[in-house]
Amino acid sequence: MKFPTHFWRNLAILWLAIVGLLGTAVLLDNHQDVWTSAITTNNSSGLSDAALVAKGQQLLILGNCIACHTDRGAEPGAGGRAFQTPFGKVYSSNITSDSQHGIGHWNTQDFWRALHHGKSKDGRLLTPVFPYQHTTLITREDSDALLAALKKLPAAANAKPIPKPSETLDWPYGTSVAIAVWRSLFFTPGTYVSDSRQSAEWNRGAYIAQGLAHCAACHSERNSWGALTANEIHGAH
Repeated sequence: MKFPTHFWRNLAILWLAIVGLLGTAVLLDNHQDVWTSAITTNNSSGLSDAALVAKGQQLLILGNCIACHTDRGAEPGAGGRAFQTPFGKVYSSNITSDSQHGIGHWNTQDFWRALHHGKSKDGRLLTPVFPYQHTTLITREDSDALLAALKKLPAAANAKPIPKPSETLDWPYGTSVAIAVWRSLFFTPGTYVSDSRQSAEWNRGAYIAQGLAHCAACHSERNSWGALTANEIHGAH
């Protein structure tokens, strides 16, 4: 069989164009917060500092945040706890007020971006071991309260650097490209939508269970990509 003149060259150009378009789509999808998020760095709740911290401390307990971000025998919130996944290990980060090792330099916008968009202060895409499929439902007011409480944790430096996902996950799962593709397939930033058929108490419980407490993260099956379905994340009304 004789191919037309320049067939292979044109085919290569077509594939490059397709790959380029897909790459651009994934890039835009993962960085949509750049143009969709309103930048707010001050307390958005209107609560006094003391009331904001008290609210945040209650939310930290409901979300059991310190448990995942504390290694055995280490200071509370100092991170370093290993999570074994089918794709390799991921270590939790330091969320104390330590400026070098923790989130001492983070503001409310940085923290909100991590919870809502799954991105670190430096713009790095976080691995889905951090349950941003769930924390994206947390309100901005609760996010600000959580950060206020975390800033009250005693600063704790790590004796040795916490390994990066790129160092501990099997290749290529720890690469930014793999994480970006996963996010485009399985993650969309969202907000909790109240069910008008249910009571305020029911909706409060659903908001906590689906978002802050991320119950489905441990109590639902995952697909071969390690992802949950939308119904498993947000619950079926």
